[in-house]
Amino acid sequence: MYESFVLGAGGALFRYAGLAADLTVQIFEAARDGRHARAQRLNRERMQPLAEVLFGAPVRNSRARIKEGLRLLGVIDEVAVPPAARPCRRGVVGAHWAWSPRLQEMARQELIEAYCLPQGVVSHLSRVIAGGGPGLVSHIGLGTFVDPRLDGGRLNRSSS
Repeated sequence: MYESFVLGAGGALFRYAGLAADLTVQIFEAARDGRHARAQRLNRERMQPLAEVLFGAPVRNSRARIKEGLRLLGVIDEVAVPPAARPCRRGVVGAHWAWSPRLQEMARQELIEAYCLPQGVVSHLSRVIAGGGPGLVSHIGLGTFVDPRLDGGRLNRSSS
């Protein structure tokens, strides 16, 4: 996350925001104000361990871990996670791989199919899927490594 703020991100969109909203703001403000040592320390000592716990193996359980954390904080009352509609593949789609050394290593070892897609497109697609829409067509990423005619965002051989 710190790296995104240094590169100019005006905020962050990630699945576990409700668990670490204050910490996210602290890292953002420290990076914005040029207090990079503090931002890096917060990211390394507090945010990274949280991300590793939430997204550790098996990654497919991350949603349940996040929901349980939100329940413990009193944000939600119910932690039931609906069963998958179809069998899950071993794929991971992310926009920012820098925050998860464990996922990076799994991708390097070909233990997962790894893809990197633009965060905004993934967010819009999630909204369309949640609304029961058929899918999303976007011009974002055409002509780059995420273009399906080129590499399609694939990060390793397993994802080909």
